[in-house]
Amino acid sequence: MKKIGTNYSILILTVALLFGSIFAPQTTDAARISSANTTESFSREQTYLFPFFFSTFSSTAPVVTPSFPFLLFTGLDIPTDLQKPDTTVALIDQTAPSRMFLDQNYPNPFRDATSIRYGIPRNSFVTVTIHTVLGSPVKTLVNERQKAGVFTINLSKPDLMPGLYFYRLQTEYGTLTRRLTISE
Repeated sequence: MKKIGTNYSILILTVALLFGSIFAPQTTDAARISSANTTESFSREQTYLFPFFFSTFSSTAPVVTPSFPFLLFTGLDIPTDLQKPDTTVALIDQTAPSRMFLDQNYPNPFRDATSIRYGIPRNSFVTVTIHTVLGSPVKTLVNERQKAGVFTINLSKPDLMPGLYFYRLQTEYGTLTRRLTISE
């Protein structure tokens, strides 16, 4: 059992862009569990969210190499040019799905924030956009080359009027579309 306040060395295996914080893949940092206990057994079917505070602890701390998808909160100050105020994307699982998918956003309808989960089975250029009911694009959420995996887009306080919209996942090998509703 890992206890609150104990120092650990963490090997970060995933890339997470969460609340404006960026982690580089395959980097090692020291961390301290701040408000949660963890155990050695984890289920592969869940995503774990642990709050960590990064500091400069001793490099002799035991290395923890989790083999499950995880996300971290940090206390680091990130330059404002790296922050995206209303959209964050997190790679939550490096295991590629067997087929491309686009889940229904949750919650739907929403007013302040929603999450959109999608997966791509192969490396591809990915575009995720929001469109009006007439098909006009109004917002681009993702427009980059991504590795195979499962991703979550956290959209908060969108600068869109209340109403019905569609969001579209477009890759080099297919397109999927779903509906979302912004409430008043």
